[in-house]
Amino acid sequence: MLHHFRHIQHKNILSATEYYRDRDTLYTVVNDTPLILEHLNSSRNLCPTQLQLGAILNQVLDGISYLIASGFEHRSLTCSNILLALDGTIKIAGLESCVESPPSKSQALSIKAIATMTMDLMRTYEKDNGVVGVDDLDLWPVDSDAFSFLSMTSSAGSIEMLKQHPLINSPPRHRGQLVCLARLAIISARTFFSLKL
Repeated sequence: MLHHFRHIQHKNILSATEYYRDRDTLYTVVNDTPLILEHLNSSRNLCPTQLQLGAILNQVLDGISYLIASGFEHRSLTCSNILLALDGTIKIAGLESCVESPPSKSQALSIKAIATMTMDLMRTYEKDNGVVGVDDLDLWPVDSDAFSFLSMTSSAGSIEMLKQHPLINSPPRHRGQLVCLARLAIISARTFFSLKL
């Protein structure tokens, strides 16, 4: 774990500012990132817009690209391991699930994780035959970039291919899009009620 924290340094990867070791236990001090993407899923009325979804996935894909280029594979990418700071910064956590892996290795596991994460954030689901199901076609029309990106996850061969999709690469895809969403999520998470937007 200490090896991971020392060698993995990226704006979208959780990093420690200080380390403390006591026998076999490692303690770390990290920046305050009070939310996980799971908080967005737990509030039934707090669904990201297409612009916010693009801003989230843009940062997640940047972090995954860095891990792959650095020779690591994250084997537990879920909404519970993706942190959201109040300034809209996304950070991948759970570095204990990273294993060394050559960059040339198949990225199918990471792409599947992105598909599942996208389905969770869009409140969609995977049918038995692997086809994506969408309940709210008003929010996520079939011709939307979000729906197209989700469909692309079933055929993309790499994270870099996903990064070229218009949902991810069309401006503006910056963390400022997520500030309001983060603040609403923290209110919802701390007061144990769903926000009606």
